[in-house]
Amino acid sequence: MRIRDFAVAVLAAASVTAAALPAAAGTIVDTGTPGAGPDWALDSGIAARFQVANATTITGIEGYFSGGGSPGTYTIALYSDGTNTPGTELFSTQSTVTANGWNGKSGLNWAVNSGFFWVGFEVRPGQTFTRGGMPSPAPSPLLDEAYNRGGGYIPNDGFDIGVRIYDGAVVPEPATWALMICGFGLAGAALRRRTIAAI
Repeated sequence: MRIRDFAVAVLAAASVTAAALPAAAGTIVDTGTPGAGPDWALDSGIAARFQVANATTITGIEGYFSGGGSPGTYTIALYSDGTNTPGTELFSTQSTVTANGWNGKSGLNWAVNSGFFWVGFEVRPGQTFTRGGMPSPAPSPLLDEAYNRGGGYIPNDGFDIGVRIYDGAVVPEPATWALMICGFGLAGAALRRRTIAAI
C-alpha cells in the first residue's frame, strides 16, 4: 500500500472513530467543590448569578449539598436577571438530593440567549429536602448570590455555593483529537514525501 493510500485510510478511520466516540457536554459554570466552610441552610432557596456568553441550550444543572443522608426533593429554577436578585422564572424542574455532594438534573432542554441569569436551588411547598444545606466556600464562586426565606429573594453576596451548569456544546474527547491529529500528520507526511520524490 502506498503511503498516500495509507494516509487516506487513516484519515477515514479517524473520521469514523471521531463520529462514534461520545462528545462531552460544554461547561457554562463550574465553581469547583466547596470546602469545609459554613453550611448554609437551604430554607426556601439560595440563588446565584451567572453569565451565558452565547445563545445555547442548558442541558444540566448541579448544586453541592449537605444533609443528603436520606433522599429529599427540591426545585432547580432558572430566572432572568433582576436587580441584584433573580427576576422572572423562566424554567424549573424538581430534583432529588440522594447523598451529600453534587446532585442535580440532566436531560434539560432550556434554550437561553446570551446574557445574565440566576440559578435557584429551592425547597418549595410539599418538597422534602427541608433539613438540607449548601456548604461553602467554592474555589471559584459566582459573584452575586441571594437567599429566600419565604418572602422573596434578598441580595447576599457571601454564600459562595457550589454550582455546575452544562450546555449542549460539543467538546470532542481527547481520544478523538488524538486520532484526528494522527491522521492529519500521516497525510502531511505522505504529501511531503510525494513532493520530495517529484523533485
